[in-house]
Amino acid sequence: MQRKILTGLKSWAGSGLMLQHLINTGLFIAGILLLIAPAIQNGFPLLHDDSGTYLYEGFNNKIPVSRPLSYCLFVRYISRIVSVWSVVIAQAMMVYWAIWLTVNTLTGKKKVAWLPFLAVAILSVITGIAYYVSQIIPDIFLPVAMMGMFVFILRDKMPWPTTILLALVIWISLVVHLSNLPVITAVIFALLALTVLFKRSLLTFTRRNIIVLFITVVFSWMTNPFISLGYGEGFRSSNSTGIVFFSRLLQAGATQNFVKDKCNEDEQHYLCQYLDVIDDYNRLDVFLWYETSFLYDHPCKEKTWDACWRERDEEFSQINKEILAHPSSRKIYLNAAWNDFWLQLRSFELNSYVRFKEDSHLNYPIKRYYANDYTSFLSSRQAKSTMVFKHQNKVIHWTVYTSLLLVIIMVVIRRRHYLNIHSPFFLFMLIIVFSWLVNGALTASLAVVSNRFLGRFIWLVPLLLIMMVYREYSLQKDEVKGL
Repeated sequence: MQRKILTGLKSWAGSGLMLQHLINTGLFIAGILLLIAPAIQNGFPLLHDDSGTYLYEGFNNKIPVSRPLSYCLFVRYISRIVSVWSVVIAQAMMVYWAIWLTVNTLTGKKKVAWLPFLAVAILSVITGIAYYVSQIIPDIFLPVAMMGMFVFILRDKMPWPTTILLALVIWISLVVHLSNLPVITAVIFALLALTVLFKRSLLTFTRRNIIVLFITVVFSWMTNPFISLGYGEGFRSSNSTGIVFFSRLLQAGATQNFVKDKCNEDEQHYLCQYLDVIDDYNRLDVFLWYETSFLYDHPCKEKTWDACWRERDEEFSQINKEILAHPSSRKIYLNAAWNDFWLQLRSFELNSYVRFKEDSHLNYPIKRYYANDYTSFLSSRQAKSTMVFKHQNKVIHWTVYTSLLLVIIMVVIRRRHYLNIHSPFFLFMLIIVFSWLVNGALTASLAVVSNRFLGRFIWLVPLLLIMMVYREYSLQKDEVKGL
């Protein structure tokens, strides 16, 4: 028996499989290190203002009012593996695997390891992908969901373990950020609409994959509401929809216009008492986070700040309806949303990572729940100074605009292939374009324009270009062999 095992191992090693597996493993590890390089350079995972919520709320027995609990739980339990570093490593592993599947699906090859690594190496240098992977916020999960959806639609004969694991990764990617589900769902409906429009199958897919993808998306829509129900806060995705949208109307100037008109008719309206200061609320944070905000001019302030969000959400939802029913205020909001939509479509550079001192709001959760990481947090570059990316942003701008131009040129020249409705490149382009548009519309309608909302997945355009260049190279190589 031992002789047979040894003979089998020798045969496996002699066939080159062992060497190939070692190379593939080495490329995978190297790719992970490239994707978390900004965190390594910082000496600690990168932190955003929102990171405090994600590091803290997973240990509480309530739903955060402004964020989904799912990513908070992800941070809590993944960090228990080793430390908070486990979070960015896990994110890097999911991103690398999604890129690996996407690259191999586009090429039609199932076991090409060097090309995904090359793509990751290039993207880590000339785009912002590594910064989004290296931070403790869930922005990087939208492109993971986009690539997962692409693979599910096109990849045939996927082994069941791969199918289940990919469905799990997509599910996690959809539930950790409130915008991911609407974006991906809208893209799916757009693809279905195109299928109906062409009156034939737009895509080549296996029925099993589409069923699993459908179940995954439906289950994702139910996840956060069920978590909320389990915590005794009702079957809903958010506790602050009305509060957040009211702040958007303030930022647009619609609320201010409504208050001035309304108070001429009814001086007893609730908002009339703030008529003299309403023009100062021209940013979301002024209403949401300033202690002097009239959001907290309420008995709820005697409890906690988030109690005001929970107790007053329905109140502000009703006010939102009044504002949108007011013709001139509705017009102001729609104009602002339209302008912000176009602005969001071209806003993608890296934001600065502000310095977090020892007395910052991030200090308590790290010191309290991540004691083993506290020393490295205090000694990190971000704890000492703000991280600014002036040079990197120039590189990112040149990369994205050059990639867009070259992609358009190649599509025009090779339109018979790239505009073929059965081409995997055509589907990948559709997913990027639809996600770009839906993301811009969602952000402009409900939130404030931010570079990170587009920057988190804009690197898919250079990835597309890399794959198109590889395809052209492969075709020319095959032509030379055929001569």
